Amino acid sequence: MAEISYKSLPGYLRKLLPADLPPVYLIHGDPYLRNKACQAIVDAIVPDTGEQASCIQWFEHADQAQVAELVEQLNTFSFFSSRQIVVLRNASVFGAAPDRGGAVSKIKKAWDAGETQRAADLFLRLLGRTHLELSDADAKTCAEKFVPNGEKSQALDWVEALAAYCIQQGLCVPHVADEATLLQNAVNRGFPEKHHLFLTTETVDKRTGLYKAIAAKGCIVDCSVAAGNRKKDREARHQVFSEQAREILAASGKKIGSRALEEIYELLGFDLQALSGGLEKLIQYTGEKDIIETADVCSVLSKSREEPIYALTGAVSDKNALPALKLLQELLDSGYHYLQVLMALTNQIRRLLLARGFIGSSLGACWQEGMDYNRFTRVVMPKIAEYDNALLEHVRQWPIPENEAGGKKKKKAATELVLVRNPNNPFPVYQLFRQASGFTDEKLRAVLQEIHQADVALKASGRTPELILQQLLLSICEDRRQAQGRR
Repeated sequence: MAEISYKSLPGYLRKLLPADLPPVYLIHGDPYLRNKACQAIVDAIVPDTGEQASCIQWFEHADQAQVAELVEQLNTFSFFSSRQIVVLRNASVFGAAPDRGGAVSKIKKAWDAGETQRAADLFLRLLGRTHLELSDADAKTCAEKFVPNGEKSQALDWVEALAAYCIQQGLCVPHVADEATLLQNAVNRGFPEKHHLFLTTETVDKRTGLYKAIAAKGCIVDCSVAAGNRKKDREARHQVFSEQAREILAASGKKIGSRALEEIYELLGFDLQALSGGLEKLIQYTGEKDIIETADVCSVLSKSREEPIYALTGAVSDKNALPALKLLQELLDSGYHYLQVLMALTNQIRRLLLARGFIGSSLGACWQEGMDYNRFTRVVMPKIAEYDNALLEHVRQWPIPENEAGGKKKKKAATELVLVRNPNNPFPVYQLFRQASGFTDEKLRAVLQEIHQADVALKASGRTPELILQQLLLSICEDRRQAQGRR
């Protein structure tokens, strides 16, 4: 029915009444633009944001059972709303040509590191995408299928040992094509009136039957941005970056100087999700100022450029599930150990609990959710310093335990107990308090219990570490994901 770019989407939606909107949508391309397009269509179908919570079901693509549940949900009438919207995010059913060479490198890396279960999971997925069975997985066949430029099969002699391991463990190749067929049949059959299906993904193959079925029955929104290194591609990305920045700022009534915007681009690169988060920080930081200047950018964003693991804890603290999942994958792929990731999450949840402790104390009445940065530094920071000093004095009164030799243990500095570690840089503390306001004490304590359970599972179970951490992140971000469904 329609294949349009994300820029054409607002005009397309204005032409149609809610009753005339197609039953199925495929939104592909940049993750940030995908999320915006998805929400715009949801708002067009259900203008009443209060009603959206009762009629939207969100799914993260995991396996065939998830797709089967999604199709069943589409054909089930709700007691609470006449409309039904089912969203499958990060769908991997379009058969886009995978980066098989890159996939093989990941499998080999896990195999060499002794992460046999992870290597097996990745290997089985790759076989499923290429319609191979374990019995076909010899070095010669895999070299022909997966290795670019006809590299010699000796380079893949390890796959036969991995295949033997999978067979020994009773593991099976997932039938990825079955998921696509299941969705294609559902689209061709159609859904009950006022029921809608959304699929979001990064890349698609227009030759697949599912893509053609959606093109015939629904609407395809292209949110892709030029990814090449030609001058034309770089200019296109820069233009999209600038357009999105000014659109984000328009809602707050603020503007940004061209040099300041260039500084943000230099710091963040083309990452629209990071741009959105960075501008949100700048809006809070600048308070009543109408224009964001280069000095503001340097004060806020340059100080927030830290290791990737801190970007992950920041995304989790903001309850941004999709960026958190992406960052987790990047960390694991770059060599971070899963227990390093778990420890970073533990430390961040403890700091959020510290902030909640202050908010619930007699001194915490000075903090108000939504207050601007300048007022925070004037009013709240002195109270936090007072709170930190009282807490440290209380800790000093604790008895010092004796060591095994009978002597007193040397007391360790309790810097992990204070909220303000660098009084000259209060902005991270401000960010921590903004994030802590999104949690309750009960939620944070429950998260610590979930972290403990994840720690046990990582050390004692045969489950894939990546999957355990993904489930933990989704649980922490659950409130935000539910709120997105209510908007």
